[in-house]
Amino acid sequence: MKNILDKINKADEIQANKVELGKHEVELGVADNLKKALKLYTDSVSKYGKDLDNAFVPIRTLEKAITELKGRVSEVVSIAQELRKSEDNVSSELDIVRKKIQQAKEDLGIKIDINDVVDLGSLQNSNKISANIQKDAADYVKYVNSLQAPKI
Repeated sequence: MKNILDKINKADEIQANKVELGKHEVELGVADNLKKALKLYTDSVSKYGKDLDNAFVPIRTLEKAITELKGRVSEVVSIAQELRKSEDNVSSELDIVRKKIQQAKEDLGIKIDINDVVDLGSLQNSNKISANIQKDAADYVKYVNSLQAPKI
């Protein structure tokens, strides 16, 4: 009878150990699944954060370009103003030369062709180029002033 009781007790101990071991396996399995899920989540957060940051690179580049463009507006305006000044100066000097030629014609009775004194073809060509540059400068300023930095 003692043998039977010993066997029953031993069987109960084995069963209790199996139940406890099984419980630990289940707990470890649940924790493993959570750890795997957490690892996948943190990896996803890291990856998608980098992906989104990379998606913003063109926007940051655009913001930088717009800032640079706006920073050059005064330079472009100055270019147009300097061209106008030079053009006005040449026009004034041309008027002076024409008056002197007219005065020489009246005082001395000689005829001087202005084209012998100044290459007006070059002047006309420079005036066309200057007008185009000034128009481009005005277009630049108008365009840049219409730009808005992205708001996100």
